Amino acid sequence: MLITKKINNSVAMAQDAEGHELVVFGKGIGFPAVPYELADESCIQRVFRHVNDDLMQTIASISPEMLEAALDIVRMAERELDCKLNPNLYLMLADHLQFSADRFARGIVIENPLAGEIPFVYPHEYELGQAGVRIVEGVTGKEMPEQEACSIALHVANAELGGGSPRPCTRSWKTSRSSIPWWISCRASSMRPSINRPTATFASSLICAI
Repeated sequence: MLITKKINNSVAMAQDAEGHELVVFGKGIGFPAVPYELADESCIQRVFRHVNDDLMQTIASISPEMLEAALDIVRMAERELDCKLNPNLYLMLADHLQFSADRFARGIVIENPLAGEIPFVYPHEYELGQAGVRIVEGVTGKEMPEQEACSIALHVANAELGGGSPRPCTRSWKTSRSSIPWWISCRASSMRPSINRPTATFASSLICAI
């Protein structure tokens, strides 16, 4: 794989053997002088295809530290849940966390009306969310509101239930989409803010390999 352009030390533009343009993620992948041929592709942790301006704008808006934190959270979730998650979770979570951290730094806190229910509906995901908050704070040095544990939990749960995972999670307590309480669905719908961000444009068509 040819690495053609550095975005930051962990993200770069690349071309595959067929000449298709990619965005690749991996610690240190953007550090060497470009262009260069990547001989060991095992360091690649995520590959995004169908690159467009919205995708690039979103990546550029996320700090390298937040990208690293999101990747650490996804790895932890995959390990603890013993399942594959939607590959798009990584970038979607990083985008959300960056927006939340920036908002919190300005003193803006939006209460999550599901905060009381999520620990009961998704107990293990909520524990992962709590650990995720600590990861973000440790990696980025940014303070995060505790309720971000709920947001991380929902991101992970959505990636399990609707992400097209190649194999199901093995935990016996796993909740199926059909059994999610109706009041979670209703309240989640009522809390969704109006989105005017690049993510909203490309999220539905984003395709990620690996």
